[in-house]
Amino acid sequence: MPRLLDTESRTNTVVRAINDLLARDGAAGLTMRAIGRESRISPAR
Repeated sequence: MPRLLDTESRTNTVVRAINDLLARDGAAGLTMRAIGRESRISPAR
């Protein structure tokens, strides 16, 4: 049986990570790998 994901919570987590990265590193620091590391969500999912 597939795992159910709380998409709203995951979306909020990713958005928060993106905002933090932009504030700290600017647009140049905004990569999928950095977003995954900051949000602790694998970019593969």
